[in-house]
Amino acid sequence: MNNLLAGKQPTIGEGSLAQSKVTNLVTDLAGKQPTIGEGSLAQSKVTNLVADLAGKQPSIGEGSLSQSKVQNLTSDLAAKASSQQLADAIATRQTTITEGSLAQSKVAGLVSALAAKASTGALATVNANLTQAIVTSQTTLEEELDNKASTQELVQAIATREPAITEGSLSQSKIQNLASDLASKASSQQLADGLATKQNTIVDDALEIRHVRLLQDSLDAKQSLLSDVPGTGINLRFGTQLRKVFGHGGIAVTHSLNPQNVNDPSNFQVRISGEQLQPLITAEAPLSLALVYGLVDALSTASTSAVIQDGDLSIAKTETANKPRSVTLREPGCP
Repeated sequence: MNNLLAGKQPTIGEGSLAQSKVTNLVTDLAGKQPTIGEGSLAQSKVTNLVADLAGKQPSIGEGSLSQSKVQNLTSDLAAKASSQQLADAIATRQTTITEGSLAQSKVAGLVSALAAKASTGALATVNANLTQAIVTSQTTLEEELDNKASTQELVQAIATREPAITEGSLSQSKIQNLASDLASKASSQQLADGLATKQNTIVDDALEIRHVRLLQDSLDAKQSLLSDVPGTGINLRFGTQLRKVFGHGGIAVTHSLNPQNVNDPSNFQVRISGEQLQPLITAEAPLSLALVYGLVDALSTASTSAVIQDGDLSIAKTETANKPRSVTLREPGCP
């Protein structure tokens, strides 16, 4: 990069680039028109001006316009009688005509001829209009020339402009901060090396568990998902939560633990015991087998609290209600 920049033109400041550095600028300026001052530009320098002015009528002064310039005037005058002819004719005609004594109608064709001719006032108006048109044209030309840039102004304007920028002709140093900005960017090789150390775009199922830091350890520390064991009874799982089991009406709920036998299958199991009710059941109201079955069914189909409410069991579910029968309730797997 430094080698490339070493051969480049320094940043071009205001007025810092010589005209000789710009291709053909010196020769082009030498062929340009100097600054046009008041009255310094010859009419020949303005395209067609001399020819256009040559084709214009000069200002018409008193007696300066020849008869030939007035349409049909020469021929009309030629068709008129000369002074001698007129004198001869007058001699044989009307008494001498004094000033204003002869009506125009007395002269053949005079009225119509005069009507077709321009009056002095009309000619004066035409002259004034033509003069004004020429003055206006000159003024407009001067104004247009005043609005044009002088040669010096053109030179100065060209000096502040770059040549036409073509493909690859503008050095990086001419663009503000481009060299420093490019220097701070990664090269193609650096970009390739950086991308080589990056993971491809992650899509679904693209990563293994081992690719995510501590994910396996976190999964190992989690409890497996709970599922319901097939069979009868209520489910302790309620959505993502577990129901709590509690005792009621003399029923005790405890954790079973046999310290004498660590292999006892009842260890750490939930024990629901009605042992405190057994003496009362035996002494006063022995339960029939059918009543026990009804109790079991009620416990299996009861609500989340699994508590039998008053009136939940009917007498119809007992076979021998009047026969005393002793039944011991034991939890499966418990002694």
